[in-house]
Amino acid sequence: MQITEKKLSALTNGLNAVDGVMSNGIHTGFKALDKDLALLYFPDGATVIGAGYPIGAFVATDAVADHFKPGDHGTTLGGNPLAAAVGNAVFDEIFQADLLNKSNIRGQQLADGLRQIAKNTGVIAEVKGLGLLIGVQFTDAVSSADILNACFEENMLVAGAKHNVIRLLPPLNVTETEIDEALLKFASAVEKSIK
Repeated sequence: MQITEKKLSALTNGLNAVDGVMSNGIHTGFKALDKDLALLYFPDGATVIGAGYPIGAFVATDAVADHFKPGDHGTTLGGNPLAAAVGNAVFDEIFQADLLNKSNIRGQQLADGLRQIAKNTGVIAEVKGLGLLIGVQFTDAVSSADILNACFEENMLVAGAKHNVIRLLPPLNVTETEIDEALLKFASAVEKSIK
């Protein structure tokens, strides 16, 4: 995947390499997007990096890093040896369990299943996202509040965004069976919401 300047700008709300640092990573952690983008989008403080232990990180390409001098950028949760050791242990597990590759496969499975629900129901306008970060935009006939409530009744945790978007944010270690179960629950929730 080639990351163009236009795509990076869209993903970072217009920030460029000199303007600032992307820091909306509390929900995304190291790798919920995709393999190439993970090198460009790295959170400034994320629970996934430390598996719940507070740790911050900053990663930049050489072109971006060349603009920084010591003291130019700080991180809320960076710079302590215990956090660094925890982060290293988490990275070891991510790589040993092949979670980067598996998350791309599970993300595609989830997106494909959601697109099938869209075809079956006619109330989903768009399924969008990268990797395991998925947004489901509904037509104006369905509100995200209705879907949230129906998902809650299905014992499925989702997040709302705007009046008609639901975000699905499964963990990196989600299994094929768990994605299948989530799709069944989500389909049921959508069906309940449109009756």
